[in-house]
Amino acid sequence: MTLVLSIIFVLLTRSLDGSLFDPDTSNYDAYGLKVAANDNLIVEALNDYQQFYIQFAPYSSNVVQSTNLFCAIDFNASSQYIYAVAIGKNQSSSQLYFFFVGELTNIEEDEYLNRTFVGMLSYTDNITLSNATVVDCDQFQYDVNYITSPHPHQEYLTLAVDPLGLAAYGFSNNFSFSYDVESQNLSWWPGSSFWPNSTFMPHAVDCREEYGVVAGFVDNGQNSRIKFSPFVYLFDMTVSTAPTVLSSWTYTVTGTWQAGQTNAGADQYAAKYDMSVAINTIGQVLVGIQSMNSVFLFSTNGTTMTLVTWRDNGRSLGFGKGVAWLGFTDIQIIGGLRIGLSGTGEEEEDMILKDLEFYQPFNLSDNILAQNVEVTMQITKVVNETIALIGDESKLSDEKKSEKETSPYDRLEQSVDEFEAFPVPTV
Repeated sequence: MTLVLSIIFVLLTRSLDGSLFDPDTSNYDAYGLKVAANDNLIVEALNDYQQFYIQFAPYSSNVVQSTNLFCAIDFNASSQYIYAVAIGKNQSSSQLYFFFVGELTNIEEDEYLNRTFVGMLSYTDNITLSNATVVDCDQFQYDVNYITSPHPHQEYLTLAVDPLGLAAYGFSNNFSFSYDVESQNLSWWPGSSFWPNSTFMPHAVDCREEYGVVAGFVDNGQNSRIKFSPFVYLFDMTVSTAPTVLSSWTYTVTGTWQAGQTNAGADQYAAKYDMSVAINTIGQVLVGIQSMNSVFLFSTNGTTMTLVTWRDNGRSLGFGKGVAWLGFTDIQIIGGLRIGLSGTGEEEEDMILKDLEFYQPFNLSDNILAQNVEVTMQITKVVNETIALIGDESKLSDEKKSEKETSPYDRLEQSVDEFEAFPVPTV
């Protein structure tokens, strides 16, 4: 009897000590970006199928051509969960490879093990994409390396590739790593050796050839009302040494609804705490923090980083989930025009109509050509709403009526129909 009770006690103790890392593989939004693309490859990681979907250029609406240039490649091991994939934006057509980072599943989250892997999947056959008609899916080759420093489960693993595709860089709270394509060498360093705040949890990263920007949260401690605060770090990068933080920023504005957020639970993965980072070729950085419903614009010269401006989208959630720069090299965005719909809308069969409201133009303060921008818009259709004097619901001018139908609207709607026959003016 004593033996049986002891075994039961041991099993119960083990189950309370930790939990298995067993992520929902059907959630394509969890833990990181599962899609990456450049002019030569589009890559998607499908954890539920344990496969990479790979589409080669040229990208075409021709189904037969696209199918012949497509491969589904099984993961290197069935126990691997892919957090994120990444590819260099400017990799050439001879650099047909991409990078991925992930963690082994079904092991205790609090056990210190060699559980994080970093890999590159390369297409090794000679091919000219401009006139390719078919690819040989047996010509892919894996190079997978594990970080051989035991550590527990990482809730956040971020991955970025320098634009030329020569190196991949990754960050977590416990470590950072770099992967050198030429030597196929993986190097890593403990997070305590370079994060100014040891509690920093990276949520998003992007990089150029010599520097990068990473965004995340820091833990303010259990006695602070604001449990986690957003932080952004600028760091320099070399493939053979640990990153060095050069500049930092945190949200310090007071009196806003964002300033009152506690961000409780930001240390555990949740989609609402996703962030995004994008750096362009002239040293401008976009950082999206969707839990604050805000996007921030920074300027950097590679050694310092300055906040230029920021925008929010009201007291809501989601603005900043993803950010990106337009791919134009000869123009610069100086502003825009916000146009919005308001009201709950009038629903008729499969149509919902809302009132159209025009909002003010906006511009970047350091890039002003003209503050008062004159914009011409052509209205393609006007639908009039006729309000009943008494009783009935309002009617829309394009409703279809039978000949037997009579109502107080008929005379008014006839005049509206005649109005719609005239050309629509511009505004």
